[in-house]
Amino acid sequence: MEFVRLEYDNNKLTNAELKGHQEVIKEYAEKGYRYAGFIPVSFGPSGKTLAIELIFEKK
Repeated sequence: MEFVRLEYDNNKLTNAELKGHQEVIKEYAEKGYRYAGFIPVSFGPSGKTLAIELIFEKK
């Protein structure tokens, strides 16, 4: 099992946007991993998610 941490581009006044996740998922698929889900790991003071970890497991 592998974990990859991704951080959101956070605008303090509006939404946070995640970028680069599709490339990471494709990269791990090429290495023989399957995307299994994600876990939020960092939150802002208002509860907005700021970082997640993508979870991959070997096929």
